[in-house]
Amino acid sequence: MARTLRRAVWFDRLARAATPRLRDARPRDVPLPRPRLHSRSHWRLGTCVVERRQRNCRRRVSVGTHLLVADRRSERCHPATSRRPAIAQRRRRTLRRRDGATNCTQHRRNFCTVRRYRYRVTNFYSRVRDELVGGGGDPTVTSGNKIPLSTSVVGIGVIVALLVWLGANNIWTLVFVLGLIVSVFLHEIGHFTTARLTGMKVTQFYMGFGPRLLAWKRGEVEYGLRAFPIGAFVRIIGMNNLDDTDPQDEPRTYRSKSFPRRLLVITAGSLMHAIIALLLFAGVFATAGRYGETGSVRVMDAPYEGSSAAAVGVQEGDIIRSFAGVEVATSREFVELVGKQQPGDTVDVVVERDGQLLTLSPTLTVFPGTEDTPEARAFFGVAGWSRDYVQLSAGSAAVEAAKEVVLTARDSVRGVFVVLNPVNIAENLTSERADPLTRPSTVVGASQVGGEIGREEGWKGVLTLLAAVNVFVGVFNMLPLLPFDGGHAAVAVYERLRSTRTRRYQADVSKLAPVTTAVVALLVMLLVAGLYLDITQPLF
Repeated sequence: MARTLRRAVWFDRLARAATPRLRDARPRDVPLPRPRLHSRSHWRLGTCVVERRQRNCRRRVSVGTHLLVADRRSERCHPATSRRPAIAQRRRRTLRRRDGATNCTQHRRNFCTVRRYRYRVTNFYSRVRDELVGGGGDPTVTSGNKIPLSTSVVGIGVIVALLVWLGANNIWTLVFVLGLIVSVFLHEIGHFTTARLTGMKVTQFYMGFGPRLLAWKRGEVEYGLRAFPIGAFVRIIGMNNLDDTDPQDEPRTYRSKSFPRRLLVITAGSLMHAIIALLLFAGVFATAGRYGETGSVRVMDAPYEGSSAAAVGVQEGDIIRSFAGVEVATSREFVELVGKQQPGDTVDVVVERDGQLLTLSPTLTVFPGTEDTPEARAFFGVAGWSRDYVQLSAGSAAVEAAKEVVLTARDSVRGVFVVLNPVNIAENLTSERADPLTRPSTVVGASQVGGEIGREEGWKGVLTLLAAVNVFVGVFNMLPLLPFDGGHAAVAVYERLRSTRTRRYQADVSKLAPVTTAVVALLVMLLVAGLYLDITQPLF
């Protein structure tokens, strides 16, 4: 027994001297086992299961698993052979054919390596989970891995071809899509800039998701483009307790910073969306004007044939100043005044034409289709409209833009709960015509709307819609669930509430992995449902 303990201590000292960085690369909340404790490493069909025994050597506690064949450096998990690669390689070849078992010392290197493989290398689900709860990005991918030239050319060519196709069909759709891409880029710029200003280390800045098409490294940051331009991400080291970092980089991790700095970095993306919307609204209001009530009712089309309006000579473009002796300011007031009259009544109507006021006295007729029915009501015969773009000064435009952002954010909060309602989703998928107010939609549907609005109203309509979309994305992104930024903000607030003056609490985000997976599954379901509705039942 004494000889076994001496060998265990010797192996532990050897591992400490050989791997000073791995010795300290561990989460702070995980206590290290004592060096003299033993473990048993079971090798079965290329899989290593390392189990740690307690002091009494009776109770086994599973530390983690990893696929032996999946990693070439798997001999690191066995301290007795970690400095003898030939033995480790021979062992790996042998273990593919038969099961085996061997003893090893439970020391820092073994513990940290197994924990790292458990959360980073071995399991695809674990890697995806860590990317979701950790803010995106893959720490195992670096710009040193060369991208085939054919992959870059084909991928970029497909993206450019799609943009050209959008522009050929509707130039305003292309403008709207490019505006969305710029908004996503500025969202990540907000995270990137605030992280650098607060002393955090950023390692990746990518546009898009999926396979890499372009990658280059400047300083310590890897920039690049990925295949699917449906988003972007910035990777900040140490987003949670699952993110293993080098000891010298620990002061620059996200988790090591103060609560105000973490909250600033994590909310910078949504704040950037609010700033974009504010600037777009203010720019449109100051140049083209704000779309709202003009204070007058204008006749939109020619009067209905055979109506009282046509009989007295009302023309398209006339401004209705008063009806039946009551001043009219909105189209709603005009409709209500006409509805209060009875068929056959003669009323005075004051209209403005070419700067001159004209007084007309039409006799109201019966609304078509209601003759000889109890629902018969008066009919004038024109369609009045009182909404248009009203020019504003720079100061008024800024104030109205701020109000518009607040109102749009309020409507966006309501819209999120309406869209996420499972009842509404089921009804929209099963009905012949989905309700445009409750149906989920994707970038495809939003681009369709942007293209049609651009055709009718031009650049001011597209920019107004783009501002509204930015507000919605900013609100939706702050949902207090991972992987949204609001989920990271909620974790930061929770840690702040649990911390004391002498002890800082750090949440274990691995417990949130099932919730995060469920949220992602719901998002995928909404994406598929919205894409199906956008294709089968387009909004326009």
